[in-house]
This record gives sequence, structure tokens and C-alpha cells, in this order.
Amino acid sequence: MLKIFERNKKIFQGKYYQVDQVNKTITTVWLVDIGVHPNYRRSGIGSKLLVEFDNRVKELGLLKGSLSVKNDNHEAIKVYEKHGWEITQVRQSACVMTKYYSN
Repeated sequence: MLKIFERNKKIFQGKYYQVDQVNKTITTVWLVDIGVHPNYRRSGIGSKLLVEFDNRVKELGLLKGSLSVKNDNHEAIKVYEKHGWEITQVRQSACVMTKYYSN
């Protein structure tokens, strides 16, 4: 399972986040490029990836996560919602989902 997370190291090394320009603090970390091979879907791997993402966000003390998902990817949206993500913006072909964390 550790190999699955190797690719996500870049996210937590400062590549995919937004910074508050006034306070110079990270306000949002973006979950990007997540997926499960079709042969392994519905086996809990996606949920494990999301739990690991949540754990790492909390370890960093961040309060907000965001992601973008295609509007027609109903299965992924259901999984994200199951894990506490909410649709916060709808665009032409994708929607933005957000999850708030507390310390």
C-alpha cells in the first residue's frame, strides 16, 4: 500500500496549495490526480486513499482541502461525499468539491 502513496509526496512538499498572501499561510491543499484502476474499483482502495489524504492534511494542521471532478463522474462524487466532501462550485464540465478540517 505504501507504493500507492509515493506519488502523492509532491502534494505535501508544497506543490499543490493556495497561500493567504496577507498571513503567508497555506489556506487550501488540492487533491489532484487520484484514481483507482478499473479492475480494483469497489474494493475500498479509493476510500483508503482519501483517509490517507485526510490524515496527512490533519498532520500538517491545514483546514481546507479542495478537488475538481468531472460532473458526469457520479461514482467518484458519491465516494467523495461519503468522506465528507461537498460540492462548492459547479463549472461547465467539472465541479469543485471542498472538505473542511478542524484541529
